[in-house]
Amino acid sequence: MRKAEEPRGAENECKTEYNSRTKECVNINSPEGNSAGGPIKQRVLRFACLLFSERGLRGTHVRDICSHAGVNLAALSYYFHSKEGLYDAVVSEAGFQLVTAAERLGRHSDDVSPEVRLRSIVESLFEKLSEEHAWIARLVVRQMADPAGERAGWVGLGFERFFLLLQAEINRLLGPQAEREAVRLHALSVISQCLFYCLAGENLSQVFLRLEGPLPAREILSRHVASTSLEALGARAERKTELRR
Repeated sequence: MRKAEEPRGAENECKTEYNSRTKECVNINSPEGNSAGGPIKQRVLRFACLLFSERGLRGTHVRDICSHAGVNLAALSYYFHSKEGLYDAVVSEAGFQLVTAAERLGRHSDDVSPEVRLRSIVESLFEKLSEEHAWIARLVVRQMADPAGERAGWVGLGFERFFLLLQAEINRLLGPQAEREAVRLHALSVISQCLFYCLAGENLSQVFLRLEGPLPAREILSRHVASTSLEALGARAERKTELRR
């Protein structure tokens, strides 16, 4: 089976960040991060993630972050030094959460079928891009439209992990004769659908006025994306088989 290639420089850089962040991980989704008495750095980062993802680097004021987190400017400066330093921490946090989720998916038994693996990858993407993690999806779109900060590429490195996992399973589904470009486009299609549905679920009533009712629950959307992707891949594999006869 032909494996997807991974840029070694990006891999090493991502591993270094992953290891360093693991040693002093700031869990912004813990109950403590929502309380006034929680750790200061955790509270600041949590509200910075929410506000920067909604307003962007230029549209967010540090005083608003301090007000939401219940801290003063001196505390923010102590932990993050500047507005730009805090934004870089937010981008790193998004990338770190995506990489961590992908790392967990990467540890699997060889006897798991590619169909099951692909469904697990899609479920993980939905989990990391919706509900309490919806700020990551919003930040991704902002970074795609207007990259900002010294670590602008960190979110992309997180997605790259999922992209490589998807390529590996798509290769398994299509077989050793799979075209490299077809595998790449199928993987991008899966990621795009996950990102779109997670964002649409956040802003459906404001953007899509003529849709009949709200989107289904996350679990239903996840199954839909996985099922339609598997059907498309199955149909492609069958066509290839017929052409070879």
